Amino acid sequence: MKKALLLLLVLLTNPYLVYATDINLECPSEVSPNSEFTCKLTGSSDYAVSGVEMNYNYSNSLSLLSFIPTSEWFGDGENKQISLISKNEVNGKFDIGILKFKSSNQTATVSLDNVKFYDTTNEAKDHSVESTYKSVKIKEKIVPTITPKPSSSSQIPSSENNESSNVSTEEIVTSTYLTDIIIENYNLIFYKETYEYELDIADENKLNITPILEDKSSTYKIIGNEKLVDGSIIKINIVSQDNEEKTYIIKIHKSKQEPSRLQNGKFKIGFIAIIGLLIICNIVRIVLKAVRRDRDE
Repeated sequence: MKKALLLLLVLLTNPYLVYATDINLECPSEVSPNSEFTCKLTGSSDYAVSGVEMNYNYSNSLSLLSFIPTSEWFGDGENKQISLISKNEVNGKFDIGILKFKSSNQTATVSLDNVKFYDTTNEAKDHSVESTYKSVKIKEKIVPTITPKPSSSSQIPSSENNESSNVSTEEIVTSTYLTDIIIENYNLIFYKETYEYELDIADENKLNITPILEDKSSTYKIIGNEKLVDGSIIKINIVSQDNEEKTYIIKIHKSKQEPSRLQNGKFKIGFIAIIGLLIICNIVRIVLKAVRRDRDE
């Protein structure tokens, strides 16, 4: 039903395919087994874009968790198809959304094809977007191996015993990456190798932020998430077991206008439903009018 309403609105706006200069899929080159990761979708166009459609595919070894469009778009990405309408026409370089996956223990691929951008101008432009795919390698899981020490009662001060008591360990892989930053009531399009973000918020003094660690043994600390004003900087510091550090930064923008929130989607669906209902009513009115005319004749 939702896709039918989206298609109806696209038809009402008299869309045309437009020339798009690029479609890009950004995925991490390597992830840990059984971990969550995101692939970021971006595009660019020389003309104002009001809608986008594409198919996406991924290896059977991956599990799709969700597709999240940016706040500039309304729609969904169900059944390996993305169908979006822009809230305001976009051009130049623009973000589209993210695909969120969970890996297994096998290297996988993610791909896009049949990409179409739409415009509402009266001039049709040739469509020219090539398919794109990314390979995601799975890290080898390194497990430490330890040779047990002999019990204290059997320890004998000899060179032979000293050799048997040596401990052999392999390096443990740690990570200071996040796999996502969840902010209540807001959609932050996250990519783990991007460390600086900007977020438009309402008149709030504090945000409910939940960082998702790639390595559960690492720790994080949120700094600056109090008494927020326009230009505030929120920092998320991550420290791994081997004391490596990484920092993600969110720059806050406040405005008098209410930013686009998740709830706006419900209003949009209702608006499209009303348009569809009005069209149906108009069709019924025309049919009834024709029936009356036939009776009069």
